[in-house]
Amino acid sequence: MKKFILVLIFIINILNLTAQDNPLERKWKLGVRGGISAGAPIPTKLEKGEDGELGIGPLLGVFGKYYFSKNFYIEANLYYDSRGNSPYTKQYRRDTIVDVRFGSTTTQLPTFYNAWVTGDLKLRYLTMPVSMSYVLKKWLAIQLGSQVNYLLSASDKGNVKVIVGEGGIVDDIYRTYENASDINQWDFGGNAGVSFYFFPELELQIRYSKSARSIYRKGFFKDNNQEERKFLNSHLQLSVNYQLK
Repeated sequence: MKKFILVLIFIINILNLTAQDNPLERKWKLGVRGGISAGAPIPTKLEKGEDGELGIGPLLGVFGKYYFSKNFYIEANLYYDSRGNSPYTKQYRRDTIVDVRFGSTTTQLPTFYNAWVTGDLKLRYLTMPVSMSYVLKKWLAIQLGSQVNYLLSASDKGNVKVIVGEGGIVDDIYRTYENASDINQWDFGGNAGVSFYFFPELELQIRYSKSARSIYRKGFFKDNNQEERKFLNSHLQLSVNYQLK
């Protein structure tokens, strides 16, 4: 994070020097943005007993706009996006067969087990969206585009508790896990947004983005004896953008 801030300060200085050259004649407009991002990876299929919370975190970066005309421009961004903490829980029941020993005899006993999973997911991305924008009014513009996200760091830690039957047949099982190595490095998807201009240099931007690729590698759930499904990053962003002169 510290290295990113130093690089960002360097980029801002370069952009500021560039933006001071004939601002009225430039088709390029450069600036900085900061705000918050709220969301979480949403499963394509929600299982019974599964729940989670939205993660909220800061975003900070730079942007550039190229105007093809007074009302039509393309906008490119580069920013650090901290997706915050996304706590989640899951509870499920499955049938099973356990080996039970009675004296010197071992037999198989049909039964069931209950499992409780509690975890916390943290994702940090370098996000690079590009969108086409159209100015509807002097104070209002709409955007539609795509984006690529590069994973800077990830944590997906949790605990599992398993009770077989009503308990007492076999010892309860407790496990911990870390799935960070199973999260994809690259992510991509689409975005749409709207900008409100308070002044020509200052805007409030609201943007929604959704990934087309699951955060987990292909085969992750199958390897863990679960039904294969996707978890897609879905986030709503609120930022204040300032255009450098």
